[in-house]
Amino acid sequence: MFSRLFVWMFAAGLTLGFGSAANAQNMSAQVWVVHGIPGKDVNLPQSLPVDVSVDNQCVLQGFTFGRIAGPLTLAPGTVSIAISAANTQQPCSNPPIISANVPFAAGERVIVIAHLDAQGQPTASKFPIDLSKTKALSGRLTLHHTANAPAVDIAVKKFFFGQKQELKGVTNGQQGALDLPFGFYTLTVAAAGTPNLVLPRLFGPMIPRYNYAIFVVGSLANNTLQPLLYILPTDR
Repeated sequence: MFSRLFVWMFAAGLTLGFGSAANAQNMSAQVWVVHGIPGKDVNLPQSLPVDVSVDNQCVLQGFTFGRIAGPLTLAPGTVSIAISAANTQQPCSNPPIISANVPFAAGERVIVIAHLDAQGQPTASKFPIDLSKTKALSGRLTLHHTANAPAVDIAVKKFFFGQKQELKGVTNGQQGALDLPFGFYTLTVAAAGTPNLVLPRLFGPMIPRYNYAIFVVGSLANNTLQPLLYILPTDR
C-alpha cells in the first residue's frame, strides 16, 4: 500500500534548463548548486537560509533548503566555495559553515550539494550529472545518498509487470544512475539488506529525454529524511 503519493514530474515544481549542447562543449564547467540541509537538523529554522560565495564573490544570497540554482558557468580549475548563514545586511560576510576548494574540469556538468555526512555534520559533495542524450523513448533516473543515514538499497520497478532494477548498498556520498523506458514506476529506498523502508514508497512517470535527479537528504535519527527532486532536460 502506498504511504505517500510522490509524482516525480511535478514534485520539484519546476523543470531546469541549461545552455545548448554547443555551450556545454566549450571550455567552461556548468555547475548547479543544491541546498540539502534541513534547518531542523542543525537546530535552526527549517528553511536555513545561507549565502554562497565562489572565489570570494557572493553568488547566492538567502538560498533556502530544497532550492537549486544554476547552471553557474565556471572556468576550469580549483575554486574556493564558502557557505555561510545568510546575512541580509552584508551578504556572505558571516563565518563559513562549510568551505572547500573544489576542482572543476573543462566541459563537465556537475551538481554541488550542501548536505549532512554519515555522522550528521554539514558537508558538501560534487556529483557529475549525466545530461547526454538518452534513447528516444527513455529517461534517466539519478539517485544520490546525501543523508545522515546508513547504507540503503534502492529499487525501481515499472508498472505493472516490469523488471525490477536495483542499486544495493548505496552509502552517503554515493550516486547511481538508471536509464529507463517511458512509463510509470515505483521507487523504494530501504535499509541495506532489509525490507525496511526508510522513505515512504514513491511513484511517478518517467518522461523521455529528462534526467530525474533525486537526492535523499536529512537525518534518519531526527525524522527529517526526505527526497528532493530536480528535473533537468538532457541533450536533444
